[in-house]
Amino acid sequence: MSEWEEARRKEYHKVKEIEKTIKSYNYSDKAHAHSTNDKILEFLLNRLRESKKIVFDIIDIAYSQQKDFVVRVMEKIRDDMDILIDKIKTTHFDWLGLPENLISRIIEHDLDMIKLVTRIDNDTEWIREKVLETKRESSRLFDREEQKALQNRIHILSDEVNELSDIFIERAEIFNLDVENLVGDIALREL
Repeated sequence: MSEWEEARRKEYHKVKEIEKTIKSYNYSDKAHAHSTNDKILEFLLNRLRESKKIVFDIIDIAYSQQKDFVVRVMEKIRDDMDILIDKIKTTHFDWLGLPENLISRIIEHDLDMIKLVTRIDNDTEWIREKVLETKRESSRLFDREEQKALQNRIHILSDEVNELSDIFIERAEIFNLDVENLVGDIALREL
């Protein structure tokens, strides 16, 4: 059984969940790995770009409402998204073949990234709706509970963007490991 088949068997439910979003999800050989990686990255880029557009809307609306906190934090989130988008576009992945345990980690990271980028998209939509709601109801004061809920969701969004960036970097490092030297280093340490 190949390394991919073993990892797929071990992580069957995760692979099935990923396949709902990424068709032909497969790391069995170099061609399939590159194709799968391209699909994952394209999905991430598309969702992040959509979320970034919403972030721009939020900044514009909050600026017109003089909500300095929202503007300031959302600008930082936008900058973090820009950095992540650039990382995704410029990171090079080598496929030298990976052992089953590393393929399993790639599967976990792929699933985590898909879930996170979906949550980011949902959170940006929620924040935009909250900010728009306050614009429509301009005569009503934005009470403390609503303000706290908005601030909490903005902080969660910021954390999610940072977490997605961390997972992406770790995934890139796994892909670019020199597996032959890694296996040799492990063997030397065992001596």
